[in-house]
Amino acid sequence: MLTTIEVKAGAILIKQDAGRARADLKRLSAAADLARGRLDDLLRGPLIDEARARLVAAESALETGRPEFQRSTAIV
Repeated sequence: MLTTIEVKAGAILIKQDAGRARADLKRLSAAADLARGRLDDLLRGPLIDEARARLVAAESALETGRPEFQRSTAIV
């Protein structure tokens, strides 16, 4: 059996507990903060410095090897 109940416009029919959503948001925010921290560590950390040093060394080796290559191909 259905019962009809009149309600006024704008009346609150259901109130949802936001506790779970609030906890999820807090967890996601913490995960984002952790990811930002890891990214900052990578961008400023020794891995980037090491990669930059390797790049400089490789570019230097290339510049050193280029004239040698040109000399060896000129002889042939």
